[in-house]
Amino acid sequence: MITFLVLRFFIRNRILLEISTILSGCPIAGNVSMLCMEYNQDVTLVSKGICISTLLPMISIPIVSALVAIL
Repeated sequence: MITFLVLRFFIRNRILLEISTILSGCPIAGNVSMLCMEYNQDVTLVSKGICISTLLPMISIPIVSALVAIL
């Protein structure tokens, strides 16, 4: 919702504003794990983060979509 409240001052097109808000809640990219492996960092931790960031939007995106439609 913070994204929506901030972007509404910069984006006048309602559809573009709603799409930008919903996309901001999407999961992080898998490129993070590839970079982690490349630089010999904790791949397990990154994998957990990717998993969480994939599961949470299943709940948050419908809620944000409903709230954006109301506002």
